Amino acid sequence: SFLTLTALVPLAKPESPEYIGYAIVLALIIGLVQLLMGFFRLGFILNFISHSVITGFTIAAAIIIASTQIPSLFGFRVEKHEFVFLNFYEIILGLPGASLLTALIGVSSVVLIITAKKKISKAFPAALVVMVVGILLSYFLGLEAKNVAVIGDINARISLPAIPTLSFGNVSTLLPSALIIAIIGFLEAYAVSKSISSQTRQKLDVNQELIGQGLGNVASSLFKGYPIAGSFSRTAVNFSAGAVSGISSVFVSLFVLITILFLTPFIYFLPKAIL
Repeated sequence: SFLTLTALVPLAKPESPEYIGYAIVLALIIGLVQLLMGFFRLGFILNFISHSVITGFTIAAAIIIASTQIPSLFGFRVEKHEFVFLNFYEIILGLPGASLLTALIGVSSVVLIITAKKKISKAFPAALVVMVVGILLSYFLGLEAKNVAVIGDINARISLPAIPTLSFGNVSTLLPSALIIAIIGFLEAYAVSKSISSQTRQKLDVNQELIGQGLGNVASSLFKGYPIAGSFSRTAVNFSAGAVSGISSVFVSLFVLITILFLTPFIYFLPKAIL
């Protein structure tokens, strides 16, 4: 996401139709690059990346994710910077302005999820239960009126697939960024795959991963989406829930589709601190 923003800001204003158009085309180019790398079996290049680099990448991702979530957890806003250390500096400055009610909701949610996982079962959907309870409490207690930030309206709808319009100018302008994002985006997926496979003792097929992620980016562009990569947080949730095959992602996709079609009005009331 950061790389996509960096690549497109010089070309168009964020959220403008031109910016969205560039993002869709960028996803398609990235997908084609990754597909070609997978088909020509260039995944062996990643075997030369040391374990320490993968570990550092994983830890860095965790730190970046934490820096984006702490303000919502405690109910204050910070000015975001490109460098994560400046974000933590802003967090330290913003902590005195934290909302006590929001912090109570956020911290208690964390404690409840961890406790349920330990006391009941690792497969118990603690996060889902806490989310549903949070939505009900938010609705009936009117937490939004008490300055607790909620998710709000979600503009979720299904887009019919369409082939993005390509031109030589678009491709030549976006190709350098696409090459960088294709490799770094895949490195993120590779890092989390390597971390999980080291625990499950499963064989990791790098070329198949490249083809999978390439198809994901192509599909994203066809449905008017922007560049995608493997998710650290979702993979961790999937793994901790006991998933052992790709069929879990099929069920996840179906549940996401159901959510988009029917459940977004209820998610309006979910406090950001719980999320």
